[in-house]
Amino acid sequence: MPHRPECRFSKAFSRSKQEHMTEKTTPREKLTEADYRKKRLAEQLRANLMRRKAQSRSRRAGEADERNDGITAGHGKEE
Repeated sequence: MPHRPECRFSKAFSRSKQEHMTEKTTPREKLTEADYRKKRLAEQLRANLMRRKAQSRSRRAGEADERNDGITAGHGKEE
């Protein structure tokens, strides 16, 4: 059987595989419903805060809000 030269990547691959196998890994903690809810609420709070800060900055700059909701004065049906 002829001698086959070793691939230059085989040593690096086997070394990285061995290093990976010897590392101690911590199992991912499962989020409970309460933890998931806290995380979701925190994300929503951060998004709301960013939105409010942007709105405050735009008001200081003199730009109008982009929203079209709310009560419009004097645009009702006349009888």
